[in-house]
Parts: sequence; structure tokens; C-alpha cells
Amino acid sequence: MSDFPALADLYLAVRRSTFAWLPASLFQREDFFRDTQGECVWVAVHDRRIIGFASVYLESAFLHSLYIAEDAQGSGIGSSLLDHVIHTTPGRVTLKCLTFNRAAQAFYAARGWSVIGSGESAHGPYLTFEAPI
Repeated sequence: MSDFPALADLYLAVRRSTFAWLPASLFQREDFFRDTQGECVWVAVHDRRIIGFASVYLESAFLHSLYIAEDAQGSGIGSSLLDHVIHTTPGRVTLKCLTFNRAAQAFYAARGWSVIGSGESAHGPYLTFEAPI
């Protein structure tokens, strides 16, 4: 797909700024290709520039990634992508959010998502959220 290089750049930039408690060197551009393999990826474009994306593992209705370019955050793109995911993914959509990512937790809670569990990952503790009915 011709959008993959731009998506990989966006993924890398937002992860490095969002997960500031982790070493930036932990994240590589190539991660995008591995992390979205087998997932459905929806892309948000404005003025021919990719400004966000969501990737979902459809078999389990799991929202694996929702990333918005820093200069487009707060513009409603994330909410639009999230709504699209909920309305086009069969089943009740879930996601994991690292507990240190307070902004993302607030984003999902404000949109009616509920915490249904927690766990530990290689990048720290996380909460599992479920989409509203």
C-alpha cells in the first residue's frame, strides 16, 4: 500500500512523543509494519496528508492502534475514527491502554468506554476498555 511509509512515520512520531516515560529508541519505524500485520487499517487524510489512522484486529474486534498526528489532535479526527471503528467492526470492540497514558484514558472514558480489566505488558501496566453499547 502506498500509504504505508507515511503511516509508519506517523506511528513512530506519535509513539515517541506519547510514551515519553519509555526510551525513544525503543520505537522504530519498522514497528508499524509488524504491529499492523493482519489488521484492518483505516486512514484519516486532510489536504492529501495522512493525519491519523486506526487499526483493528477484526477476528477479535480489538482496536490495536488509534494514532493522530500531534498537530491534528483535538480536531475530532480521533473521535471520527473511533466511531467508524465501532460502527464497522463486528462485535463489541475492546482495546488496551497503558495506565501511564492518562490522556488516552480520558479520551476513551469521555466517549463512554468502560474499563473491564487490567494487566501488565512489556511497556507497563494497562487497562482494558470496552466500547459503549
